[in-house]
Amino acid sequence: MHQRIVFITKKPDVSYENFHLDWNMVHSHLLVPTVNLEGYRQNRPVPAQWGHGRYDGIAELFYETAELEQEAFDSHQSKVIRQHEHSFMVEQATFSALVDEQVELDGPRTASRVMSLTGRLENVPRELASRISVLHLDQPEPQSGSRHVLSVWTTSEIDAIAVKDALGGEAEGADTYLVTPVNIVTPPDERLTH
Repeated sequence: MHQRIVFITKKPDVSYENFHLDWNMVHSHLLVPTVNLEGYRQNRPVPAQWGHGRYDGIAELFYETAELEQEAFDSHQSKVIRQHEHSFMVEQATFSALVDEQVELDGPRTASRVMSLTGRLENVPRELASRISVLHLDQPEPQSGSRHVLSVWTTSEIDAIAVKDALGGEAEGADTYLVTPVNIVTPPDERLTH
């Protein structure tokens, strides 16, 4: 599976409430019919996180191959999507990379997730995690220089807060997000099979 991660920065003149409404309600509906899209997940920062960290949302897109992603990017629907993006996000402050996921603890993806550009795997309290992955990036994130995202799924928001704190919390230089992951289009490896 070909996976892309996108770190999104809202426009300064758009409120957090309007940014999240637009991203969640309008943008997701524009993206769903995109040709070749196999999965789309929005990782929505919890309201207490709004304004903390350099990014305001994290999206994950899944395609079967790089060629199919390029075909989707070249489509008319993609042009409509990019035009809409200019209304709520800052393109120059948004970062996108290809992902190679390395699963450290295989388990369920749950309703609470911590995503960190600066956290260290050895600092994760494993007893609080249901799933741990290192998302290796094909290029460094421009501000931190990080080439990975530490992804920790937990069974509760309380556990996620504890994991976030263990990974640096709100400390200077920490770039860690407590998010609610929402599958708009469920990626193939997460679909139930009968």
